[in-house]
Amino acid sequence: MISIIVPVYNCVHSLARCIGSIQGQTLTDWELLLIDDGATDGSDALCDQFASSDNRVRVLHKSNGGVSSARNMGLDYAKGEYVMFCDSDDRVEPEWCEQLYLAEVKNPGRLPICNYYRSTSDHEIINRKEQCEKVEERVVKADFFSLNHYELLGIPWNKIFIRSILEENHIRFRLDLPLGEDLIFNLDYLHYLTGGFIFMNKPLYHYAVGNTNSLSSKYYPDLAGIYRKVYMRIKDELCSIPGAYEKWGLEYEYSYYFAFDRVFRNTWSKKNKITWLHKWQYNACQFHSKEFQKCRKAIPKHYINGLQFYGLQSNSFLIYWITVVVSETLSRFRHHK
Repeated sequence: MISIIVPVYNCVHSLARCIGSIQGQTLTDWELLLIDDGATDGSDALCDQFASSDNRVRVLHKSNGGVSSARNMGLDYAKGEYVMFCDSDDRVEPEWCEQLYLAEVKNPGRLPICNYYRSTSDHEIINRKEQCEKVEERVVKADFFSLNHYELLGIPWNKIFIRSILEENHIRFRLDLPLGEDLIFNLDYLHYLTGGFIFMNKPLYHYAVGNTNSLSSKYYPDLAGIYRKVYMRIKDELCSIPGAYEKWGLEYEYSYYFAFDRVFRNTWSKKNKITWLHKWQYNACQFHSKEFQKCRKAIPKHYINGLQFYGLQSNSFLIYWITVVVSETLSRFRHHK
């Protein structure tokens, strides 16, 4: 049996569609755990209605604690041999369970991953269609960073997990991270696998884009600290797999560089109430941190705007940020023309 865990919070307009897509699965041996995370819009009552009409549906009510605490509660109560996750504003293809389950059974020791659709209110596209067409069906464990680059690894709902591995190794979603907790959960699970991944390029999941606060609009008080924890965990896993860091170490530094770029922009947010001077001092401190300095030295010229690359080489945050602002202003001007 597969335990499907769906966190529920104020999603009354999308919840019925989500549950209906799960009820329409071609594989019927599943239980659905709806975790009411303190909903206030009637989603909780809707969960109870579905449970009363389908004995495969169970509802667990809790006070609001966030998606990770809801998923963890689902894991605590799950009864299935396997575990899958779905978000309440998304929907799944009828073969979602069956295809991932069969991939798991036929490929022991590998983590099955499927591609997915990115859906908005008026259209949807296949995630990284051209890049994913080039991904091999069997991906070795050392190449997990390539899957993360294609936005396939750092999400829980395009995979199927063996519950005994989760339980025996106490794998849960971290409550101290508002970002990156899904990726760390998957890396924690991957650590106990020997065979890497089995990738299905067929999209089986419809991910609703734009229903949550994006990185560009939401302010995180300690984004630098969050990213340090996430990238430390990525590096630990790279270093634990023979040959992985040697192969992907530079790509890791490039990725971390762009995370720092988001940190700098996050600091300038109007929602950050410290003074402009303190914002500047904070960003300058991050710029001169050992982590960013390693990224600065690793990033190749063709990866970023040439003017910004010059600013990096100056090793001055003042000069660097001036080049960022000037290059982006020129880009907007050319686009407007």
